[in-house]
Order: sequence, then structure tokens, then C-alpha cells
Amino acid sequence: MANLSNSNHHNLRAFTRIIQDFNAGDLEEIVTLANELRTDHATFKAAQDSTETLIEELHDDHASFKAVVDDLKTLANGLRLYVADQMLAIGTLAISATAEKFKTTTTAIYRIGGTHYTKAATDNLAFSAAYTVNTGAAAGQFWGAFLVQINAAGTVSTKAVAADQVYASEAAAIAALPAADASNVRIGYITVQTKDTDAWVANTDDLTAASDCAAANFYDLPAPATLPSAVATSAPATLTAAKPSSAPATITAAAIVKGD
Repeated sequence: MANLSNSNHHNLRAFTRIIQDFNAGDLEEIVTLANELRTDHATFKAAQDSTETLIEELHDDHASFKAVVDDLKTLANGLRLYVADQMLAIGTLAISATAEKFKTTTTAIYRIGGTHYTKAATDNLAFSAAYTVNTGAAAGQFWGAFLVQINAAGTVSTKAVAADQVYASEAAAIAALPAADASNVRIGYITVQTKDTDAWVANTDDLTAASDCAAANFYDLPAPATLPSAVATSAPATLTAAKPSSAPATITAAAIVKGD
């Protein structure tokens, strides 16, 4: 019992020394620190609330900005379409009275390099080369297609995908039509189908169906022509991140008062 009492007495003396060492000055410093942390939290919370408001406004503004960019993109496409080289009024292709040639029957209006031009109806237009369809006179009926184009000087010319064509269908021949040359716009195109086991030669054979060919068709390309290149199609991406939903929590504990 004596040893236990001595031990307790020793522990009590040690605890008393700790209490004595932890004086009023130390306690005051702890209280001051706690109150400063509490005050600083309130300041931080105000700053965080302002940041959250800014993020929400930026989030909302992005949606408006995206709508504006979409409108600008539509406008840009419209402007590019307006200034593109193209036919504005068709020239109406047809067979000429000289059946080996073709003609336009209405005034063509077109734009090249931002300038408008007109070309009065013109007869006796010839192919630019002695193109052929089925030059080898292989068995069967074959198709060829010829692009008709015009330049700023009003010169009408033709183009073909190859010197000789042997397409099995008119659609296939049309699909192979070449693009117009630089500084030219497309007026339309002419298709020719050979007679069975026969060849057809431009400017030599006529364009009269059931005469030198089985069929000849004249197509006007309507305005506006396809844009030569596309405007960028992507607009700003829609924000997927959600708005921040909470700011730092308010401290609910009361400030520490010395002496509590």
C-alpha cells in the first residue's frame, strides 16, 4: 500500500507540474489562434462564394457564346455562298440546228472572282475535243458524259473524264464528270449513249437520238453551285461539367471567449 500511495503521489505531483507549466499565457495564445482561424474561414468563404458565382456566370455565358458562334458560322457559309464562283441563271443547253453541235437558249448569268458576267444565248457550240464513247465498238450500249463550262471572257468549252468513255449507265457517266477548270464555272453537262455495238465521236457524229447515237441528254446545273470548300463545322463544345453546387460550410461554433 505504501508503494501504491507513493506512486499516486508521484503522478499527482507530475500532473500538477504540467498544469503549472501550462500557464494563462499559453491558453491565451490558443484562444487567439482559434479565433483567428475562425475569422480567416469567414474571409475564405466569402472569396469562395465569389469564385463560385464567377464560374456559374462563365458557365451560363458559354451557352450564349456558343449560340452566337453558331449564328456566325451560318452567316459565314451564307457569305461564302454569295461570293462563290457559280451560275446565277442557267443557260439552258440544247441540241443545235447543226446536230453535231449544241447551244444555249437563254442568257446565262454567272459570277467569277466576285464579278458578274452574262452570256447571251449562243448557237453552234462545238465540243473542245473529238471525245469518243466506246471507240472500240464493243458489243453493247455505253454512256459518256461531257461537262460544259464558261469563263469570264464568255468562252464555252467542254471537259470529259477521259478521251474515251465506256460507262454501263448514264448515272455512272455523270458521277465521273470532272470539275470545272480554274476561272470557269459549270453551265451543265451532256450525256451520250451509243447505239448497240457502235462508237460515237464528238463533233463528227450527231446528237440526235436514234441517228448517230441511241440517246443524247442535256442537263443544266442549277445555281447555286456547291461551295468549293467548307467552313469549319465545329462550334464551341457544350460545357459538360456541372456548376459548383456548394461553397465552404459556415462555422456554426461560437467564438472562444477567454475564461469559458
